[in-house]
Amino acid sequence: MSSWDAFCGQRRGALERFVNGDAGPYKQLWSHADDVTIFGGWGGYEQGWDAVSRRLDWAASRFGEGHVDIGNLAAGSSGDLAYSIDIETNVAWSTARPAVRLRSA
Repeated sequence: MSSWDAFCGQRRGALERFVNGDAGPYKQLWSHADDVTIFGGWGGYEQGWDAVSRRLDWAASRFGEGHVDIGNLAAGSSGDLAYSIDIETNVAWSTARPAVRLRSA
């Protein structure tokens, strides 16, 4: 198994935990640098690890009893750069509304 395949498996597991209210494993996959940013599916923009970390905790806290499906559209790598274009479909209980189905690309 390549390191990329191992990372994709780790990401899938982290997303499963995220839609069950635990941001910890997903946060470990993010850069902790000052220039890290997030444009979240719940809205909002954050920059810098402290703000992004709080936003991820906030977002995960709104989910429970979830499951994620990931459909890969394209992926590639060259040297120390890799990318993946995916459609994630998350089905989870939400504090915002019961029975929310979210889709992001």
